[in-house]
Amino acid sequence: MILLESNHLQKYVKDRLLFDIKHLSIQKNDRIGLVGHNGSGKTTLMEVLAGKQRTEQGSISATATRELLPQLKNTNTTKSGGEVTQDYINHSLSKKPDILFADEPTTNLDTENIEKLEQQLNRWQGAFIIVSHDRAFLDSLCTTIWELNEGELQVYKGNYADYTEQKELERKQQENAYDQYQRKKQQLENALELKEQKAQRATKKPKNVSPSEAKITGAKPYFANKQKKLRQSAKAIETRLDKLEKVEKISVQEVHSALD
Repeated sequence: MILLESNHLQKYVKDRLLFDIKHLSIQKNDRIGLVGHNGSGKTTLMEVLAGKQRTEQGSISATATRELLPQLKNTNTTKSGGEVTQDYINHSLSKKPDILFADEPTTNLDTENIEKLEQQLNRWQGAFIIVSHDRAFLDSLCTTIWELNEGELQVYKGNYADYTEQKELERKQQENAYDQYQRKKQQLENALELKEQKAQRATKKPKNVSPSEAKITGAKPYFANKQKKLRQSAKAIETRLDKLEKVEKISVQEVHSALD
């Protein structure tokens, strides 16, 4: 059962496109961990899906009640940070929403209260999306990981540990594809350079042949024809280079964990 569905969500921060998400959906009882590097837009996406922010483009259709447990909390109190966080958690859970959006819910909690929250969420009857830097917390609770990276959302099945394994496999495949691309590109560039060198040499008069002899024997037309064929071969190689599917080198950011 789909509780929430969105299409073509676009969100800008000034002139910067924060994210452009073609489609996402939240099903009943989904256990989703949202990860991404700092500044990737996780908190903004949570607020948008929870109905607390609007987007420049896109639509959200929700048949479910939604509750946001925010990352930024009112700390104008004599209570400790852990007590404030626990109050927010109790307030959000007491509403029993169909979808709970929890942004860094373990902030300032001690181990005992983190374990308590894990138990509460494991018993949770609705769906939830969690943003957290606590890998063990995500491993314990999540069955799906959403990765927000360079404005796009990728979905991975499993908990955080499963996600990291899939990311490592993707990284190795990307590196292998990039290496193959570089080798093929270098081969074509070397072949092109060789053809162009041969074409240049074909314009020269053959050694030990006078201009009059070359004219009589037809050496010039022969070499002109040879040059034309070499130019055609070079052009064909250029076309293959142009049509060679480009593979980007994996970025330094992609090598590191989305929780780093």
